[in-house]
Amino acid sequence: IGDCIDIWRKKESRKTRGYIDFALTNAIPLYENQKKYGKTYLTPAGYISKKTIEALRKIDFTNGTSKTVLFIGTITWRINGRLLLQLVDQMDDFKFVFVGTELFDYNLENKPESFKKRDKIAREQWKTLQAKPNVEYLELANQEMFSSLDIKANIGIITADPEIPFNKFCHPLKIYHYFSMGLPVVSTKIKSILKYSSKFVQFAENDEEFSTLIRKLSTVTISNRERDKMVRLALKQTYEDKAKSVIKVIDKEVKKHRENPKRSRSALEA
Repeated sequence: IGDCIDIWRKKESRKTRGYIDFALTNAIPLYENQKKYGKTYLTPAGYISKKTIEALRKIDFTNGTSKTVLFIGTITWRINGRLLLQLVDQMDDFKFVFVGTELFDYNLENKPESFKKRDKIAREQWKTLQAKPNVEYLELANQEMFSSLDIKANIGIITADPEIPFNKFCHPLKIYHYFSMGLPVVSTKIKSILKYSSKFVQFAENDEEFSTLIRKLSTVTISNRERDKMVRLALKQTYEDKAKSVIKVIDKEVKKHRENPKRSRSALEA
């Protein structure tokens, strides 16, 4: 069984798919990519528990007349520091709150120089961001802790650069956290979440579009009915649903193997 977003290149895919019977992914672009090389299943994200989503639904995270932009996610080179610096500088009348964990300490010894350079730039950008007067950072050890944090916001953002291959095939799961909180979202054009385009979820290609959409959506009011609809979308991506989906796939494949073992690879037997 394979379950990894890092496999998208043709050479890696063919090599890896040679010793697994089927792959699981929660990202639509990766599913479309991998089904060319072998049996592939699309599963729920498994980002957060049903209990946490229900706890978040009971909290009013809106910030009234204040202007607060929320960024949830791991702090790495993938956050697109250049774009964030542009937004923070251009929108100095807004507060930007980052909630997550810093994760710059990859094993750089075995990485190419280009990766080391990228990581260094990202660290410097993050340091600069934290020094801005309209930026606040709240460290979050795990997603289950989120409901205990005192956070108020008007809008959530996703800034991953879709031109980077890793991001092109990713599934930015923070969108389900924003849905659980009842927040509108502005994001870069990540293929996995384009299906959520609506009056509360809009997409931008550059800092100017981001700024315009943030100002526009930060003033909208989401009704209880509309928030319930957003929560229902999040509830389709829970740990529990992913576990059920994965178990169902494994049971299906094991049954096929038992009925016709000669057509299955040895990996399934293991």
